[in-house]
Amino acid sequence: MRQRATIAAILGGIAVVFVLAVLVIGPGRHHPSPPSLQDHPNAAIQGELLYVDSNGCIVTTKASGASRDRIHCPSGPNPVQQVVWMEDGSIEYLRYDNAGPTWIRVDPQTKAETNVGASGGPSTGGWLVAPLNANDEYVEIRDGGEIWVGRTGALAKIRTFDVSDSSRPSMVAWSPDSQWMALQYVSPRSDEAEIWLLSRDGQTAGTLATNLQPTPALSWRIEGVGISSSPFGK
Repeated sequence: MRQRATIAAILGGIAVVFVLAVLVIGPGRHHPSPPSLQDHPNAAIQGELLYVDSNGCIVTTKASGASRDRIHCPSGPNPVQQVVWMEDGSIEYLRYDNAGPTWIRVDPQTKAETNVGASGGPSTGGWLVAPLNANDEYVEIRDGGEIWVGRTGALAKIRTFDVSDSSRPSMVAWSPDSQWMALQYVSPRSDEAEIWLLSRDGQTAGTLATNLQPTPALSWRIEGVGISSSPFGK
């Protein structure tokens, strides 16, 4: 009897510990993120992206996840609000100073900066800016992590991510070929963001980058197709 009581007490203690782990540790370790593209590159995703990491540095990465490079860390106290590819292969970023919005052009090779003022950034011709793609489709993200794509009156649900209503991802930009979308996800337990890439049909998803600043500054280019950008700051 004493041995049975001891075993019951041990099992009861284990059960209590398990319940506490589920209540306390479990929610904090829930990761709805799709598989890492850095660990498992996907050659079907074309082009390269610019984004700003949590240190305020500009990073370029293959959309497939195969490689990435931190190419420039702007100086000064004001954070980068937007970053874009230019048609000549240079980069421009937007920040706000005492004079207002200011675009800075960066040569990716020499890292030299040129102040181009408030008139910089993407031109209106040939640019694709979220939320519409080249087929005039848009993305709607609903409660429960549901991703819907289509035109007004003809939306279709393509994917559901296991997230809470308060931490659902947001649309950032389409790929220039309209086959992929870049989503931003911010964990409710962190101020840092992630970039998720999702195919137009919702069948393929991957996490391209983590530890980003929460401002959705992103630009995507595919050689011979075009350039797309998140709409913030323009």
